[in-house]
Amino acid sequence: MQYILSVLLLLIAGFLVILLLHVLSCRSLSQISYPFAGLMLAITIYAAGYAGELLSPTLSRMLFWNTFQYLGISFIPYLWITVTALYVNAPFFRLRLVQILLFVFSLITLSGALTDPWLHLKYASVFICMGQTFPVLGFIRGPLYYFHVIYTTCSFIISLALLANFIFLTCSSFHRTMILLIAGSALPFIDFMLYLSGIRIPGIDTIPFSMFFSALCSGLAVFSEKFPASVPAARSFVFEMISDAVIVTDGNNRITDYNKAACALFPGITKGANPVPGLLGTGSFAADTEFQTDISFSIKMRRYSCHVSRMRPVPKQHDAGGRILLFKDVTESARILEKMQEFASVDSLTGLYNRRYFMDRARQIIPELERSGSFLSFIIADIDLFKQINDTQGHPAGDAAIQAVAAVFSEIVCPPNIAARFGGEEFICLLPDTDAGAAFSIAEKIRTGIEKIPAPGSSRSSETSFYITASFGVASTDKIGGEQAITLLVSRADKALYNSKNNGRNRTTTG
Repeated sequence: MQYILSVLLLLIAGFLVILLLHVLSCRSLSQISYPFAGLMLAITIYAAGYAGELLSPTLSRMLFWNTFQYLGISFIPYLWITVTALYVNAPFFRLRLVQILLFVFSLITLSGALTDPWLHLKYASVFICMGQTFPVLGFIRGPLYYFHVIYTTCSFIISLALLANFIFLTCSSFHRTMILLIAGSALPFIDFMLYLSGIRIPGIDTIPFSMFFSALCSGLAVFSEKFPASVPAARSFVFEMISDAVIVTDGNNRITDYNKAACALFPGITKGANPVPGLLGTGSFAADTEFQTDISFSIKMRRYSCHVSRMRPVPKQHDAGGRILLFKDVTESARILEKMQEFASVDSLTGLYNRRYFMDRARQIIPELERSGSFLSFIIADIDLFKQINDTQGHPAGDAAIQAVAAVFSEIVCPPNIAARFGGEEFICLLPDTDAGAAFSIAEKIRTGIEKIPAPGSSRSSETSFYITASFGVASTDKIGGEQAITLLVSRADKALYNSKNNGRNRTTTG
């Protein structure tokens, strides 16, 4: 019987060595790879040492192999909890003091095993006793043995608690791995508890066999789930906890995964659906690169920026590749940008566009009007006797007059036409698709609106009240040729304005 058990133990040790070598041969080793390989090595030493103990005919040989086992047994609790803590990214294990303390516990156990022939801290006494069919090592437990029992028990309990809690933080794609790991931790723990309580096969230590089951579960995770090269800790704490919505799709643009933020952004989201119809079919997205696009959603009047990353296909796994869509709420930054653009393009005193924006917009529409052969008209206006208002009423009154005139422009000049403060008390209008007659009518409408505005310091009811007036110049053309058209029309409108000034003011002249 002992020969059969020994052969099984040696087969287990061989399997664990293969598993250990496979983990170390992986190209992408994660932080968990070496502790996991160390755990496999510790269990291998345990199994091989127990096989040697079973085959030993004398007490001294049994004690030698029993001590050899503790080269692995001593570090199993430390490595077990290390692998689990790293796998779930347990916060307490980031403390260097915790890691050192756990390792010291293992060293205490090992030192007790190595010095037991003299100090008898592990076993108070040892002897050969008969099992069911063959002699086995018998012993009376010492204080260090109980220390190791408490250490090992706590290690199993903490590991199971961490795994059980972590399964609720991971997506369904990781549940298979989590179940395998929980099962792999639970069986050795149950077997260990039964062993301590005396419920076991007489003379047989079954823990190496249950440890093999645990290694087998971990091995399935290694070969089928890419564990430990793809530890999901980052996925749970980044993917689930970030405030940005994340959607993962396959090569057919079907949803395969999403986080909690995506559920909040897209109520009713389901796996297998198309996340954003129209977005995934864009030409940029078809390229084997990353691209970013802004998408405006009507959801709660928020604006989002969508960053799409392409995942390369994996031929050996028949994977067509997929995409990761990251939706970031850029509402506030967009508002700030719009406000900055507004400050850069709007005159602070009047609220009309400034000269720079006006000229930029004129340059933009010139090519469109040139292709269509449409008319383009400019209106330039200047407040009459503005210097007199400033000299008699002061600059605040002058600013009030400019604001009052600007209000008339804002009321009458509607998109796609543009009104701007051209400088000082001068205003200008850009009128695309507008001929000279229509431009003249708009200028007259503005002029008559302005002449109804009382000048600062006067009132409509006063017999001595007077009103603000402005002179206008209009220029129009249908022969648009680049930026020269802007210079030409501004010059012509400006000359027409001065003709209005010279002919009595408060009038409109076409140039």
